[in-house]
Amino acid sequence: MAYVPPVGQTTDPDIFLDNVKRADRLVNGPEATVPDRGGVPLDSWRQMMAKNDEIRQNLIPLSRQYMTLEAAQADIANIPEGSTTYVRSPDGGSLADEYINNGGTLTATGRKMPSQLTVEYLSDGFYSVNASDIWQITPNLVIFSGGETGTYSDYDAYFLPCEPGDIVSYFGVINTATASQVNAWLIQCDGNKNYVSDIATHVSDGSGNGQGTVSGEATQTGYVYVRVKKSANPGWNIGFLEKRLVTTEDVGIAGGVAEYNTVKGIADNGETINYTGDSNFYTVGIVMLLNGGINTAAGTDWLAYYVPVKEGDEITMAGTYGSLQSGQQMAYFIQLDADKNFVKPLDIYVSEGSTDVQLTRSAVASQDGFMYVRVRRSLNNEAKPYSVTGFQRPYQLLQDVAKIRADVDDLMSGGVPGAAQTPFIGANLDVLPVKFGNMYNYNSAAFIQNNVVKAGGYIFICGNAQGQRPYVFKKSINGGAWSYFDLTNVDGNPLARPTADDSHNAYCMTVTKDGYIIISGNMHADPCRAVISDNPYDINSWSSITYSDNAEITYPRLTLLPNGKTRVFWREGSSQAGQYYTALFNDSAKVFEAKLKLIETDLLSNAYEQRIGVGLDNSLHLCWGYRIASSSADSNYGLFYAKSMDNGLTWTNADGTINYPLPLNEANCEKIADIAQSSGYVNQNGGAVDRDGKYHTCLWQHDSNNNTQIMHIWFDGTTWQIEQVTHFNFHIDTSGAYMDGSMNRPLIACTRYGKTYVFYRTNKGGMEGQVRVIDVTTPGSPVEFILARFNYGFLELSLNTDIILNDNNVMMLATRGAIGTAQGNSRYFYTAESAYLMTAALP
Repeated sequence: MAYVPPVGQTTDPDIFLDNVKRADRLVNGPEATVPDRGGVPLDSWRQMMAKNDEIRQNLIPLSRQYMTLEAAQADIANIPEGSTTYVRSPDGGSLADEYINNGGTLTATGRKMPSQLTVEYLSDGFYSVNASDIWQITPNLVIFSGGETGTYSDYDAYFLPCEPGDIVSYFGVINTATASQVNAWLIQCDGNKNYVSDIATHVSDGSGNGQGTVSGEATQTGYVYVRVKKSANPGWNIGFLEKRLVTTEDVGIAGGVAEYNTVKGIADNGETINYTGDSNFYTVGIVMLLNGGINTAAGTDWLAYYVPVKEGDEITMAGTYGSLQSGQQMAYFIQLDADKNFVKPLDIYVSEGSTDVQLTRSAVASQDGFMYVRVRRSLNNEAKPYSVTGFQRPYQLLQDVAKIRADVDDLMSGGVPGAAQTPFIGANLDVLPVKFGNMYNYNSAAFIQNNVVKAGGYIFICGNAQGQRPYVFKKSINGGAWSYFDLTNVDGNPLARPTADDSHNAYCMTVTKDGYIIISGNMHADPCRAVISDNPYDINSWSSITYSDNAEITYPRLTLLPNGKTRVFWREGSSQAGQYYTALFNDSAKVFEAKLKLIETDLLSNAYEQRIGVGLDNSLHLCWGYRIASSSADSNYGLFYAKSMDNGLTWTNADGTINYPLPLNEANCEKIADIAQSSGYVNQNGGAVDRDGKYHTCLWQHDSNNNTQIMHIWFDGTTWQIEQVTHFNFHIDTSGAYMDGSMNRPLIACTRYGKTYVFYRTNKGGMEGQVRVIDVTTPGSPVEFILARFNYGFLELSLNTDIILNDNNVMMLATRGAIGTAQGNSRYFYTAESAYLMTAALP
């Protein structure tokens, strides 16, 4: 910047006076900046102080560690909203604990700053456990070194359940009033809390209240006793480190783990028991079928062996296999429970069309109980040789020696245990340029019809971005960078940003046959909120659009048929008292036509739809159940269906033989499954149409052991079928209004190659961080894959089945977050999450 005259080369008194005035404004004035003689803005004293204070406030939460939570809360003015700070850990379990300023209140994030000692313990295989979660207190009890006990009102006994190798530490009073007295402060006890041996002792200094730290290692299964003084013992704490991980130092030592050859030797040394011909174990003339059905009149050719088994036992049958029907699936080994009830088939033989195939096959028991073995002892009046033997162990190593043997063999040969059972497909992740707000299930809910769409040579995505703002993204299918637009900027804010704090308020989209993009969402019993692009395939100019004048709209779904017809579906009314509507888009006028009432209720229940199916034959498929109480998902019941072949104007049953005039209702439709209340069914799961125009859907059901399973329901061209396709050993609580996000409501898709896949993710059963698919194409033979390794946190999955049906490719939004209030205040950790387009080719 040129100064006239140049700086330092003037004695003009006017310039001097101007500088004095400027200095006065800089020091005393209210402005943030004041221009210098050349017009360049200078920071005023107030601006510099404000910047210093901003820097100070940003540095304080990072650099200052508070000794107590109370001290940190008292200094809340110096910890900006949304920032985190650290407080010295009160129990010594970590160096410091992280807290976030949530509306002026410090809230624990759950993250901790580990101490060097903690890191060293972790490297040795130890895991810190909150002692207060496991201790058991016996008031006034003191156990002395050697095992004598006494009652003392100033002490309590804390018992911590332990295993060999666990480490316990205690900080607190470790001195009595008697100098030189040896006292035990940590003692190993047996399972009945009886004295076994001292773990840590201390020689008293006679002070009576001197504090210190003692620690030691548990020597056996049982309890560690800790002696704790009740009063004059400030800040006392108990630390507990549980030995969870195996390190190389633990291998081959007493109390450690066995080496490979030792494990294999144990696994290979079971007892072979011959059950052949022993009538105590078989019944004549009974055959159990693949699905658990029983033929009690199979004839004397057949024997049904019921072999008592424990989990991991291996049963072998050498003999005659097969039937005249080529391709028939035959279960020769079936797992039964302790009462001989059907659990699942363990080995399925596919017939080659011959009844006389000599084979030896085996199966491993999946649980304690009985194993059914199918044996043919004669064929065409000719006796057939057979044998039934069991490789069974008098005890079990970690409940499954057979699996350990197989897994160890896999590891020794360079493989991955269990890899053959769960093949990995793999997916690509393409990061989006804007972070997403995932405090609620906005961006990946099962009821989102489509939030990823492929049209006109582009990929489009819509969702709730950081700051509760609706965004739309666009990218060429040939690659390149993502472009994006904040839909808050549409005139009049028709999508009513900010997105409400409500998991119902997701966004969905479609692209019409002429390329106009329609997005609707942010509604839970709210007026219609939707926008349409002003130009084909253009995301930078939008106008509002409506499909209903009702004030209570929820769950918009936008669909596009292969013939180019666009329809929107939605609910009007409140939860437990709603009606279901649809409207056709007029491509010429670019407006929605008059709405049609699709499903009518008595307003004492609500029809909740599965994913609406769109077929290659331009068929529309509507499937739904009823929920009578918004307070409990267990009030869902029934599964009903109707199909349209004329763009949604008229509706029939699956085979087209019965017409259902609109509006549909529970009596005026096709009931496809008798799903009871409290059975595990939660509303709004996946649905899809196969290449032949037949509808498939899926849902949860609790099995006889109260474990939650995924069911596949489909029309085979003649009747509706239902099949359990999982064998989970965990339960999902469906009694509340909302789920906790531990498993998503299942989705389903069909490909143009005739395949059908179920999609799910769960944080249970060791499957966290995986997106899984089950090939359910062949009834009775589900095959499971890991589609991708991606951690959704507690979010569900959302799937565009149209892309899968047309291209055999998965395209879905991948991000991490909370499902909602089930995660409590921790949901606010997910305000700015990276989001990706996940793509994968199905097998």
